[in-house]
Amino acid sequence: MSDNTPSCEAVKNSEPASLVSIVIPVYNVSSYLAECLESVIHQSYHNIEIIIIDDGSTDGSDSICDRFAQYDDRICVIHTGNRGLSSARNLGLKKCRGSYLMFVDSDDWIEPHSVETLIKFAKKYNADIVTARRCREFAGKTIYSSKEGEKVRIACGDEILAFFGKGLLHDVVWNKLYLAECFSGIRFPDGHSYEDVSVTWKILTRLAKTNGTAVVLSEPLFHFRMRKSSISHTESCRNIIDGWAAYYEKYEGVPEYRKQFLAGCLWHIGRMWRNYYGFSKKEKTAAAHIVLEMRRFSTEHFRQIMKGTYSIYIKAICMVSQSSSPLMMWFCFWGGKLFRKIRNIRRRKMYD
Repeated sequence: MSDNTPSCEAVKNSEPASLVSIVIPVYNVSSYLAECLESVIHQSYHNIEIIIIDDGSTDGSDSICDRFAQYDDRICVIHTGNRGLSSARNLGLKKCRGSYLMFVDSDDWIEPHSVETLIKFAKKYNADIVTARRCREFAGKTIYSSKEGEKVRIACGDEILAFFGKGLLHDVVWNKLYLAECFSGIRFPDGHSYEDVSVTWKILTRLAKTNGTAVVLSEPLFHFRMRKSSISHTESCRNIIDGWAAYYEKYEGVPEYRKQFLAGCLWHIGRMWRNYYGFSKKEKTAAAHIVLEMRRFSTEHFRQIMKGTYSIYIKAICMVSQSSSPLMMWFCFWGGKLFRKIRNIRRRKMYD
């Protein structure tokens, strides 16, 4: 809607169904926020509470949140100072009253029947987690996450980690419905990015040990907007270190599938080698011990990577990260800039 005003009045809770809490962190997304909130308030499943955490927005997003809350009494808006995504999600978890919960990012949107579909399968299989297919939304183009495959896949106990290792269960938290107890004793790491990676393996590992159940649906229910300004596209020193720490923690925490998680660790090593030369002196000093840690990791797994079925890109990272000399870092930095320039020319029209 052009004026960022909700198009309908509040939908009253009128059915005796499980309450689903939907946590939406918001920070400076005024161009996309109305579309996100419209998709949530128009869910076919009505018994939801919508907890919006405005994380110190300065672009008018706070006013949009308040305007929607005036029209729908299921919405609770909490305004805070800017403390980051993890803090906002943790506050949302603290305020949740539902038996089930979901996370929706404020620049994304969901299908009108998303909650209804997820809760139906959660009840049918007594599942702790139900996840569905997700779409990446570029400007004028939708890319689906995977082939459709089986309509419904069920994993119980140790099978949950097998699904995780195969990529059927993803790190992101925004394409899942959770039984609220899944987050008992688990919170997002304050002040760090890649917070999804940090919590998902912990939840899945615990469910595997307690004979939990996960359901994977092939239906596309979640729309992930691709933006160049998003956290996942930020190549700052801090972001790269956080990414490495989160993926290494997952690698160590799920030893049964370390082979599958090696590529994620190498990908962040590649980010460091591509960007290190361009960091400030202070950033280089802060990252120096991480570079040594990454190099040791790469050296330790060199033969495994080179003899394995990993992509050419991952093998190339493994080779160049055997050295952290200034010359190698210079080469990787300028080679990376050239590669990104060519790639961005091809993708320029795809991003918002």
